[in-house]
Amino acid sequence: MNKKTKAKVVKSKEKEKKKTTTHDDGTNKGDNNNNVFASCSFSSLGLHQTLCDQLRERMGFEAPTLIQAQAIPVVLSGRHALVNAATGTGKTIAYLAPIIHHLQSYDKRVQRSDGTFALVLVPTRELCLQVHEILQKLLHRFHWIVPGYIMGGESRSKEKARLRKGISILIATPGRLLDHLKNTSSFVYTNLRWIIFDEADRILELGFGKEIQEILNLLGSMKTGHDDQESGVPRPSKFQRQNLLLSATLNEKLKVTRMRCEFHERITCWIIAQMD
Repeated sequence: MNKKTKAKVVKSKEKEKKKTTTHDDGTNKGDNNNNVFASCSFSSLGLHQTLCDQLRERMGFEAPTLIQAQAIPVVLSGRHALVNAATGTGKTIAYLAPIIHHLQSYDKRVQRSDGTFALVLVPTRELCLQVHEILQKLLHRFHWIVPGYIMGGESRSKEKARLRKGISILIATPGRLLDHLKNTSSFVYTNLRWIIFDEADRILELGFGKEIQEILNLLGSMKTGHDDQESGVPRPSKFQRQNLLLSATLNEKLKVTRMRCEFHERITCWIIAQMD
């Protein structure tokens, strides 16, 4: 095989790799991954047009992935759900986009003094930062909705200051969240509407079961929402606070039952990505 032939083979292999690359946020940079995407648009799922524009311009999504197409309408409806799909299929956007859609739709814009509306629990620092990065991109045109994170290894005093100012959508690791729930009196979560467990199976595998029980007890996870007349911030009255479980490896019914018990969940919808 001469040098020119070898060069062509190498280039061919590189092209093949590019065609099948799917990133952790579900963004597809190649052109041979059509089985990951649905044949519909984000706007057809009920999302605000500005949010759809953000998904295209800042995230590179021309169309939703299969799991996003299945999950977004369910999350928008307010039902408790368990979403099971492989890593890299866009599960993070499947819950963040509907939350942003609802928060931007309030007649009176949410303010930092309203505290936390959505809480995303993650098992590791790495995932915490990854979710926060995606959230920042989606909120580019919704500057009044404030993202933030708290996690082990960071300065508690700085986190406390940010919580005092107010964080609309908070990403947290279980241990650090429990710490602030117990010790940070300025942490406002009376308007909490969503609790999300991202990589819920890993949260349990890493031994956070006890912390989760304490967190849910402190938050009163099954409270029914209501309209707050004083602040003008609407809260749902037709369904309870929404709880979402997300997992990449959940396959056995036994694990589903365990997770429902551990997280106090009343799962009304189990969404599984159907891949060709």
